[in-house]
Amino acid sequence: MRLGRTSSSLQSYRPTPPRRTCASSPGIKCAPCYDPEIPINIVDLGLVYECDVQQNEDGTRIIDVKMTLTAPGCGMGEVLVEDVREKIERIPTVQQARVELTSILRGARP
Repeated sequence: MRLGRTSSSLQSYRPTPPRRTCASSPGIKCAPCYDPEIPINIVDLGLVYECDVQQNEDGTRIIDVKMTLTAPGCGMGEVLVEDVREKIERIPTVQQARVELTSILRGARP
């Protein structure tokens, strides 16, 4: 009995491209977005909860962002989400930016 992969399966094995966070990915910080009501960067405001970078085989990247708003029910939510998406997608190596708006406020307890 042999454990693990056989030599034929190793030849076709392709590792999953590494995922990085936006903080460790050069170029992502070049897409500053500001809250329309407060002239402060949304990252500095703590509105971005998660930012993952998936590197594609062709060198392009897919960016997944999870963020919230400064206040529940803020009417600028969709405008801000679209602004974040557009600015990230302007970066030449970004193939797609997916921005998800969550209503969970940082520090809130369920």
